[in-house]
Amino acid sequence: MKKPPFLLLVGLVLCIPSLAQVVSSRMNEVFLKTDLINAVANYQDPWEITYGPDDSLWVTEAKGYKVNKVHPVNGSWRTILDLSNTGSFPSFRRTFNSSQNPWPQGGMMGLAIHPDFMTDPAKRFVYIAYVHNYVGNNVTYNGELVKGNLFITWLVRFTFNTASGKLDSPVAICDTIRGSNDHNSGRLIIKPEDGVNYLYYAVGDMGAGQFDNINRTNKAQRTNSYEGKILRFNLEEDNDPVQTPATINYDRWIPNDNPYNSALGVQSAVWSIGMRNNQGFAYDTINGTPRFYGTSHGPFSDDEVNLLESAKNYGHPLVIGYKNDGNYNNAKAGPSSSSLPLIGNELTNANNIGPSYMDPIYSNYPSVAGDNSTPWSIQYIYNNQTYWDGTQNLSAQSANNYWHSEGYSGLGLYTKSFIPGWKNSLLIESLKWGRVLRLKLNNDGSAVIPVDGTDTIGYFGSRNRFRDVAVDPDGRSIYVVMERSSSSSGPSANNPIVPACAGCVQKYTFLGYKNDASDKSTIPQAIDITTGTANTCTPGSTVMINSANKNADLWVPFTGPDGNVIAEVYANGNDLGAVSSSVFVHSGTIRTAGGKKYLDRSITITPTNQPMVGQPVKIRLYISKTEFDALDADGASLVNELDDLHILKNQDACGGNILTSTTSLTPDYWDAHGANAYVLQYNNLTSFSSFYFGASSITLPLRLLSFKGSLQDNATALLQWETAQEINTDFFAIERSTDSRNFTSIGRVKANDNGNVKNRYTFTDNTLTDLPASVVYYRLRMVDQDGAVSYSNVIAISLSSITRDILVSPNPATNETKLIIHSRTAGNAQWKMHDNTGRVVMQGTENLVRGNNVINISLTSLPSGVYYLQVNGQGMEGKVKVQKLR
Repeated sequence: MKKPPFLLLVGLVLCIPSLAQVVSSRMNEVFLKTDLINAVANYQDPWEITYGPDDSLWVTEAKGYKVNKVHPVNGSWRTILDLSNTGSFPSFRRTFNSSQNPWPQGGMMGLAIHPDFMTDPAKRFVYIAYVHNYVGNNVTYNGELVKGNLFITWLVRFTFNTASGKLDSPVAICDTIRGSNDHNSGRLIIKPEDGVNYLYYAVGDMGAGQFDNINRTNKAQRTNSYEGKILRFNLEEDNDPVQTPATINYDRWIPNDNPYNSALGVQSAVWSIGMRNNQGFAYDTINGTPRFYGTSHGPFSDDEVNLLESAKNYGHPLVIGYKNDGNYNNAKAGPSSSSLPLIGNELTNANNIGPSYMDPIYSNYPSVAGDNSTPWSIQYIYNNQTYWDGTQNLSAQSANNYWHSEGYSGLGLYTKSFIPGWKNSLLIESLKWGRVLRLKLNNDGSAVIPVDGTDTIGYFGSRNRFRDVAVDPDGRSIYVVMERSSSSSGPSANNPIVPACAGCVQKYTFLGYKNDASDKSTIPQAIDITTGTANTCTPGSTVMINSANKNADLWVPFTGPDGNVIAEVYANGNDLGAVSSSVFVHSGTIRTAGGKKYLDRSITITPTNQPMVGQPVKIRLYISKTEFDALDADGASLVNELDDLHILKNQDACGGNILTSTTSLTPDYWDAHGANAYVLQYNNLTSFSSFYFGASSITLPLRLLSFKGSLQDNATALLQWETAQEINTDFFAIERSTDSRNFTSIGRVKANDNGNVKNRYTFTDNTLTDLPASVVYYRLRMVDQDGAVSYSNVIAISLSSITRDILVSPNPATNETKLIIHSRTAGNAQWKMHDNTGRVVMQGTENLVRGNNVINISLTSLPSGVYYLQVNGQGMEGKVKVQKLR
């Protein structure tokens, strides 16, 4: 991970994060909890947390009106923007002081970073939404009497100054968004639409119809108001005409194709309508389908997860939750005395809205469609029935701890594959119960599906109001922010939560699963196993396993690209370093090696460090029921029951077939894993490699991996070969031929006979110059200890470079050299040795045969120096320079 550059700047606040392992949910995951920012840092209600492209956490303080950058590992931080009433930029900072009463819901809220922040120096833009000024209570504003508390929210673009490490150069995008002390929403996100990135901003319904704003008009269904809407803006000004004054060009920030522009006859930022209090945004592509999600509070129940789309109407205040359940029929989305319209029939209202209406993909704990006698039905709460809780009578509208709700806030979308079973899950912050909820999405992200029988999984439960969530790029860690305040507004004031970690920023890093009493992993049966890609070696996750990472005493899972499990390793205290994984799933006829059948799945685990001697590890390897059934159905496999299956281990790289002999490991446990998989566990593993599955060990004959030869400069031939599977191998006989048919043995090399290890051998043929041929052929005769023989392929080496007419070797030489004459016919030849003056110092006459002729010449009588050897004969003439060494 890159270290954010701002950490080197003056003003850095250093933290010492506290660490603790936590088992966080019914799915048994173990996380390492780190308090990156603790209560001592005095963050004033952190509201937004974004994992930035610069590997920093960007955090806004709702009441502090600050933006902070936080190091995601050590928690060091610094403030890069202060918009409090005494902060920077007088024309942009908050106009009211910290004693303002009422306080706006939120304050400084959403933040979004331009997609080109790291790649284009001209676009280091950061977009921030915050409540700028208080107008008053029950005031007339722009000709309208606003019954309730009126604030004005600004949406501003800042530029990150890399020299100062601060945000500066503010530009107002919109400074007319109405706000309240309730239901401001305030979330920002940037996402593409038809290939163009836009800025989206959620505006709540101002709490219209409840508490301080009980008489305020709810405008969520009015397209000419920004209240209760999702707004869409350009990231940069477009080419619309410049307005007067030139500094106010709001139309240039509004896309010309926004869906309501034409009907309204003006440029409008409204993109979708009918929202109550959308406090969460998330966007990503789910298996090729782009999806945009929002989370919104329900009035008494029915917190919603919505798929957000252009020009859609999400029903508020006429439809709450699912249109078909009718649980809000004949009630209001608030108290009976409020200005809200009476919901006669939710389904009828949805039908009256027409095709633009969109149901939520999930409604959290929809209350039953009961009456005044049905505790905690909507009618029971709406009519404010009295409830005896065992100690006192409670008014239903003042006892929101009994309401079927979570108080949805921030939203994350986990699309990584690191945590088993999490891929394509929504992560929702709960204000009411202080936790993160995980909802699993279906294959295209259009619906929520149950996990292990229920639709929600709660994580990190505490006495804190969780406000927002972020995920790091590799999916290992989840970051959450929690409020310092005990409540925000509205019903939460009746059920305050005293925070255990006030204003904290926490990091939860996934570690693995605990060992249970049976010495097995506590991974849930509901976690699927990876499917892999047919006939392909599919890389899985890589995990650092050591004591420093706090996972050397846990079952650490490895996952495939689909986020499902491949294997688990219990390191038993070993420092294995970075451990990689891969899986091969064969499709087709059951695989065979060495005459034996084996399973269509193999798994490869590769650590940086193998286990220490005397400190074996445990491993769990997952296979599918379909794969086992196919092997079981093959009568030649010798597999009839699950416990007939053994783990077959060798040193192969990940691949489609067994290449080297295997060692058979008998599992300690054979278990079903859910309805569609099995797991084999082995508790005494001394090294990692590739793992296959079959009835017994597979022994393969000697494998010759390569055999090659080359002509050397000294007129010798170098032969090289590489083998594997040397089991009972005795020796290699090197055989040579000049016609590729008749071979004779010229040497022998003893085999190493060391099993699955790869072996490399060499042999040098020093007698090439004696051969009457221009090409020589070699092969290996491979002999086993029982006398069995096999042969290698034949290789050829051209001798053209040494079968020219004249060659001297060695050259330079000390005491003796050889004159090699290649003659095309039999006959005589004369040779003479001259020194540098031309004087003949040695000579001779030779009878030549057809082919190579070798004449030994003694140089002992000659002083060191340079000489010239002249040869003349029938059809030949040549001269060679010879150097005599001391």
